Parts: sequence; structure tokens; C-alpha cells
Amino acid sequence: MPDVASTPAPKVVAPKVVAKPNNAEASNQPLKRTTARVKPKLHPAAVAAPIPYVSPFAIGDHISHPQFGEGTVTEIEGAKLTINFASRGTKQIIDDYVKRSKLE
Repeated sequence: MPDVASTPAPKVVAPKVVAKPNNAEASNQPLKRTTARVKPKLHPAAVAAPIPYVSPFAIGDHISHPQFGEGTVTEIEGAKLTINFASRGTKQIIDDYVKRSKLE
């Protein structure tokens, strides 16, 4: 009787997967090996922090608005100004819509 432990195990070879071209003209050309391109990840230190907006106006500045008239800046939050108008009360307006008025 032959020794079972001495018989070599058969080799297992994984089959190769080859993609077939879609069109007939490409069937004569050899297949090309492609590699995946990975985008590099940005490190948190490499990303710059956003620059905060600084309004050209200051609290107490006298401004003029085409619809609301003359007023005084009472509060600033980014580009948003809180302005106290004598005739219309307190309004919140973006600083691009007002002009600095000249003091007489």
C-alpha cells in the first residue's frame, strides 16, 4: 500500500481575469494593464483657515442709505450692520448698501 502522506498535493492556480474590449477594432490590440489613481489626502494643517470678514465701518459711524436716510452704526456682525435711523428705527443692512456720510 502506498504512503498517503508522501503524495504531493495538487497545485492550485488562481485563474487570470482579463477584460475583453467592447468594440471590434480593439480586438486586435493587446490589453493594457491599468492602475487606479488615488487623490492625495490633504492634511488638516495644509488647509488654510478662512479669513474672517472685516467691515470697513465701525460702531458710531454715520452712514447714509438711499431709502432709509441718515443713520448711526450700533452693531457689526461680519458684513451685517445694525443701524439706528432717526426716521425709520433700527434696521440690519449689509455694508455694501450704505455709504459713509460726511460730517458737517
